[in-house]
Amino acid sequence: MKIETLMWLLPVFFMIHELEEIIILKPWLRRNREELEYRFPVLKKLLAHLDRLTVPAFALVVAEEFVILSVITIIAVEFEFFNLFAGLLGAFFLHMLMHTVQAVMVKRSGPAVPVITVVCLYCLYALIYLYRSGLLVFRDTMIWFLAASVFVVVNLSLAHYAAALYDRKMHSDGI
Repeated sequence: MKIETLMWLLPVFFMIHELEEIIILKPWLRRNREELEYRFPVLKKLLAHLDRLTVPAFALVVAEEFVILSVITIIAVEFEFFNLFAGLLGAFFLHMLMHTVQAVMVKRSGPAVPVITVVCLYCLYALIYLYRSGLLVFRDTMIWFLAASVFVVVNLSLAHYAAALYDRKMHSDGI
């Protein structure tokens, strides 16, 4: 497989994961909210936010993330920034592992769990491929991984805030 193809699979797998969340998250939360609140009281504020967030607003969050991921992928592919790409891939892999830990903690499958195995295998394969091809510098990859992880957390927080504003605007205008 060409390295460019391998890199372009990241936005594809990202969207497969996110489309699954768009479809499954709200119904899953409705079925499991009480137990989640009981077992994990610290999640009460987050669960309330997700309850209020409409599917179109959540889809806007996903669209914004997809655009950013695609732009970064374009840059990484065109300029052969393999360490940047590996750092981003590592942050996405960490996100997948967090979903796995969540499922274990809740003791049941949740949103995104059905595709996690395939996505994790892709992430591991791509990282190993880049490493074995001699395209990565460990220190540089770790710096990009940390930067990408911080960026993802900050961006996700801001995107969810913007989505909540979008929902309030849409409901106040009667749309």
